Amino acid sequence: MAVLNRAPAPTPIAESPSPSITPSPSAQASPQNVPTPVETLTPRPSPSPPIASPAPTPSEPSVSYPVILEGIAGGQIRVYSQPNTRSNSPHYGVTGDRVTVTREMEGTDGALWLYVRFPSGAAGWVQEEQTRELNQPPQTSEFPRSAQITGQTPGSRVNLRSAPSTGADSANYGLVGDRVVALQQARGDDGKLWYFVEFPSKATGWVREDFIDLR
Repeated sequence: MAVLNRAPAPTPIAESPSPSITPSPSAQASPQNVPTPVETLTPRPSPSPPIASPAPTPSEPSVSYPVILEGIAGGQIRVYSQPNTRSNSPHYGVTGDRVTVTREMEGTDGALWLYVRFPSGAAGWVQEEQTRELNQPPQTSEFPRSAQITGQTPGSRVNLRSAPSTGADSANYGLVGDRVVALQQARGDDGKLWYFVEFPSKATGWVREDFIDLR
């Protein structure tokens, strides 16, 4: 009977103990039933907007001195609601009237205008060149003067204005070549001279200097 050689039994392998794993603090579970504290934020008050100081109101220079209206003898001096000839002219003065100046202002025409008050209480703007101071002698007027309406086309119409301004009403007109009498002059808000003229028919109105020829 044959004898079989038996393979030796395998030597058991000793297992090394598994290392113990200590959980990291961050991996540890939070204790149950422990409320998480809530941070209470106190609202910060918004800053108050700066209070702007009111802008100072410019004060107008105050003046008060008497003058006399200057023009042709007995002639009318228009008194305007604003320091320009385009504004309304609610009333007028007469050459020789004594008035009181309370304000001064340069108009859009570059001329000096005076705000005057009459003894009756009426007030308005007049051009400085139509006044004179009390201690000044009356100016020798060059008016009335003979004149003629001029233009490029003989017989064409030239408007007569109610005031020395192209914005004033034009109720009448003259014709190039008409002879008139210039009674007074004034500077308009366009910077040009205007002449108050009278026709033989007694119609009157203002004509700008480039449409009149003084004799």
